Formats: sequence, structure tokens, C-alpha cells
Amino acid sequence: MTQTENTANQKLDPIVFATLANRFDAVVSEAMQVCIQSSRSAVVQSRDLSASICDSNSRLVSIAQGLPIHVLTSNMAAAPIADLFDDIKPGDCFLNNSPFHGSGHHADFTFCTPVFHGDRLIFWVLLRAHQADTGAPIPTVYLPLAKDVYEEGLHWPCVRVQRNYKDLPDMVRMGMANIRVPEQWYGDFVAAVGSTRVAEKRLAAMIDKYGAATIEQFVDEWMDYGDRRMLEEIRTLPEGTWKNETTMDPLPFAPEGITVRIELTIDHDEGVLLVDLTDNPDQFEAGINLTEATTKASVLEGIFWCLDPTLPHNSGAFERVKFTLNESSVAGIPTFPVGTSVATTFTADRMASCAIALMAKIDSAKGGAEGGYVNWGEPVLSGKDSRYNDAPYVDQAVTAGALAGGGPGVKGYDGWVTWMIGACMGNAWTTSVELWEKGHPHLFECGAQIVADSAGAGEFNGGPGGRVVIRARDKSTAVAGFGDGKVFPPKGVLGGTSGAGNRGYILDSVSERIQELPMVGIFQIHPGQALEALIAGGGGFGQPLNRDPERVRQDVRKGWVTVEKARDTYGVVLDLTPELFAVDYDKTSRLRKRMKHLPVSDN
Repeated sequence: MTQTENTANQKLDPIVFATLANRFDAVVSEAMQVCIQSSRSAVVQSRDLSASICDSNSRLVSIAQGLPIHVLTSNMAAAPIADLFDDIKPGDCFLNNSPFHGSGHHADFTFCTPVFHGDRLIFWVLLRAHQADTGAPIPTVYLPLAKDVYEEGLHWPCVRVQRNYKDLPDMVRMGMANIRVPEQWYGDFVAAVGSTRVAEKRLAAMIDKYGAATIEQFVDEWMDYGDRRMLEEIRTLPEGTWKNETTMDPLPFAPEGITVRIELTIDHDEGVLLVDLTDNPDQFEAGINLTEATTKASVLEGIFWCLDPTLPHNSGAFERVKFTLNESSVAGIPTFPVGTSVATTFTADRMASCAIALMAKIDSAKGGAEGGYVNWGEPVLSGKDSRYNDAPYVDQAVTAGALAGGGPGVKGYDGWVTWMIGACMGNAWTTSVELWEKGHPHLFECGAQIVADSAGAGEFNGGPGGRVVIRARDKSTAVAGFGDGKVFPPKGVLGGTSGAGNRGYILDSVSERIQELPMVGIFQIHPGQALEALIAGGGGFGQPLNRDPERVRQDVRKGWVTVEKARDTYGVVLDLTPELFAVDYDKTSRLRKRMKHLPVSDN
């Protein structure tokens, strides 16, 4: 027995318990950093990846950093492996991107590495990294109109890709033969597998130091702690049943849009949150269907976004949220071989925002408005680069402007500027514009500009939207879009108004708009032309006429709100004398009294 080993009937020392909790988080964080710093694609470098650790029973131990839509159910990607293989050994690594085997969607490759102590499997290290290309018929991994898996590219349903710490050549050769940018893909492959190996070494060292019994005892106590904390949190909420819904934009197969719904019951006696998603449409022959993993993760992230941030994010806490799902539903359990290409955005973004707005009905101090949705600011670009002998490229541009999807207004606070979309909730980072321009034949004329009057108005505003302009150089580039939120932008709550909707345009060589783009499709941007994306703002919280006039003045000073909107929506009159630029409180008071008898337009 090691120096810190405990007997079976003795609780871990609190200092050891806290130390181990933080060490697990540190291992996950290091794994992410290793992958970011060694990957090749811009989309991975922008942190469209996540790491996590689960135990041999597929219980989530640590998620530390990562995108909520990835990590909250990442353990589901490891769970099927034990059923499919009876010869798992040290040195193995498995790849799972199958929507029907617990993964999120086909573009998120989850590398699953077992961690052994002797001949016993103790943990799984999971690294989920978004791919720039999966070999789909068109050069993008986001295919909202793809009817089934056969239109999505390669699927790897829990496939062993390493044995004895070495690549299985057949697997690598298959990937290289089917990906448009094979060297880039293999670079990301090596980075992802290598990051799990770093985590494997760190966990093995922890087991050697503390002993397997202590580590396993910690995991059990950590789950109990998460369970106990979540039970306490649930009992701070009022008992009852609440419902909410939101509507996605029209699509060719759904011309009126698609309304998704959540019913949430809070049960103090059982200490559970019951999520009923059975009142949702049947699955579509399209890529917008959620997988079981993203169905659960999207609702979980919306709920947990509204709860105490110190709650442990482990299976002990998550399992107090119980789901009732339909099979063959757009928000439930998909039936093979239906498409799920955009299962981490689109419907998932809507479900996350729907859950946040639902929580505002339950407790206005906890919930919020709707946040921004996927948009033209994060396109997949492809073509040939004349600077490098017409080398092909496929990659996703995620720059600072793309992150400027407005977050939800909440009680006491305006929405985040860098919310991006519901799948990310502010956890994505940005691709370096300089590195993008070095590696791809485009110029970012505008990478991060706030758009005036784009935020949903409220006592607390939604986050404002951003503007991105990407210009092609000397060759045409294909631009694939996969957006939502133009017709039905992020809604406000409790009197707050909606944010401005998403938009996309093609600009000519002098930046005149020559074509407005639909939110879904693939288009050519010819030499000298540019893509312009205007990104939605988040919904507002509470009545705009209750907003502090001084905050409105500051918004105008920053250029986020125009003088006209300050007057017409917030009822704030400004003295524009340059040396003063102050609120005229007498005129503001009189204007607000008049406006309170009029309906507030939802701009």
C-alpha cells in the first residue's frame, strides 16, 4: 500500500480529494493544449476540440475545458467499445465518429485511449477533434441537406487505429485515400492520438503515486459529491412542470421552419430533473437530426449554464437529469441511416437556447434569453492555392468575428460578445488571421467588427453580433454555409426583444453587395470577390425601457447602439454636445412615460 493509500472504510483526506480533482482537470487541459499546438488544421487550432476522462464504467470524471456539445456526453463514445472488443490492451487507440455508436456527429473524431494498471482497465482518455474534411461528396463536413450517412463521408464506428502504440497502416491508408487534404488530416490524427498518450502517461503516474485503490476510491467519492451537490441545487428550484419552444429557419424540406420543444419537470422528492422531449417532430431525411449524444448534451448545457458554476461536471451530477426520448425524432434517438451531419449545431443550438429561456420562466435570476446561431461567419472554404503549386485546401475559418455571435441577456448582465453559438457558449477560441492568410489564399478585410443595433434590446441587452469579410485572392474559392437564425433570430425573454438575424452576402471588388446568400448552400467566390457575414445578436432580457440610461449612453458611445435606437427603443434622449455627450434625464423621463403606454417593437 502506498503512502497515501486509504482503507476501504475510510474517506479520503479532503486535501487529497481536492488535489486529485484538480490533477484530473490538469491532465485534460494538458491533453487539449498538446493537440492544439501540434495540429495542422485551423479548425482544430481554433479549439473545436475537447478532452475528457471517464472511468472503466464510462462515468465522466473530468471534462475541464472543451465545447459543451462535445464533452457533456463524451463518455457515450467510449461505452460501446467494451461491447465490440474483448481484446482491449495497453497501446490501443480507437476512433469513433459514428452517430449511432454514441458520438456527436461524423465530423467530430473521438480518439479513445484505454489506461491500464497492470492488466486492469482503469480509465479512458477521450480527445474529440473536429475535422476539416471527411470525404463527403462536396467539400464540407456540414451538410444540412444530406439525407443519410452515405452522403456524409467516412464513418469510423469504434475502429481500432493503433495497437502496441503504433498506427495500424490499413486504417491510416483508408483515411488518407478518402480525404481531400490527406497530409492535413494525418497531422490532426497524430496530434489527437499523441495528446491522449500524454494524458495516458499522466494518469499512469498518478496511479503509481497514489495507488489504484485510492484513485478508484476518489472516483467513487467524486461521483457521490457531484450527485450530492446536484441534489442540493435541484431543491433550490421551484417544483413543477414548464414548457418552452423555439423555431428554426425554413429549409427546403420544412418551408414553415421546424419548432422544437422541451418539457422540464422538477421533482424534489426524487431529486431529479425530468426532461421530456417526446413532443418533437419525426426525424427528417436531412442532416439536421440530433444524435442521442447531442440531444442530451444540448439540453444539459442549457440547463447547467443556468446553475451554480461550481457544480462538479461529472456523471454524478449529470445523472440526476433524466431524459425521455423518442426514436426516429429530430431531437431524440436517430434511426440508421438518417443524416446527422450538423447535429452539433442547428437543432442543438436551438435546444440549448430553448433550455436557457425555459429556465428564465422557472427562475428569472437563473435563466436568460436565446443566444446566437450558426452563421456565415464560420464557413468551410475550399479550392486550390496558386502560391503552393495549386495545392488543394479544405478548412473552416473561425476568426474573432465568427466568435461574435451574441450571447443571451440575463438578469444583471448583458450577453457575451464572444458567445458564438449554443454548441460553444463562449468556449471556442479563434484562428489567427495571420496564420490563416499564410496557409490559405484569402484576405480577412474584416475579422472582428461589432454591428450597431444588432443586440436584442432589454433591461439587459443580448450580446451584439459581429461582421466578417473574407476576400478571395487570384482563384475562385468554394464557400459552404450552414446557418440558421435569419428568419427566426434569437428571441428575448420577459419583455426583451430579438437580436438581429444572421445574413450572408457576396461582395464585388469594391465591396458592393451583389448577392444575398441563403443560409444553407455552397457558392463560388471568384477572384477579387468577398464573403460578408453579419452575425446575429443575442436576445434581450427584460423591458428595454427599464435599462439604466447611463448604460444606454455607454452603448452609444461605443458604437453598439445608434442614437436613434437609444431614443426609439430605450426611451433615452442624449445631449450630443461633444464635450458633454450626456443623458438628458428630464427628456428621458418624459419620453419613457409616454412610451410605456405603447408596445415596444421587436427590432
